[in-house]
Amino acid sequence: MDGLLSSGVDKGKASCFVCCVENGIRNLIMDDVDAAYELEGRALASEIKLKISAAVIIELMRKGMISKKWPLRQ
Repeated sequence: MDGLLSSGVDKGKASCFVCCVENGIRNLIMDDVDAAYELEGRALASEIKLKISAAVIIELMRKGMISKKWPLRQ
């Protein structure tokens, strides 16, 4: 994990990435564009897709899993 740490990738983000690699998780949802940029090469090599949190909402809408009418509160 130490090789992942940098000014843009903190211990928490690095440990999430390591967890994905060790457990064969193919998607890592992040909220930090800078960290995603720094991890991009390693993610590609490990066949992990990095997604920014807002992109997840768009992807769920595209797949029809949620819609604009989906309630925010229940």
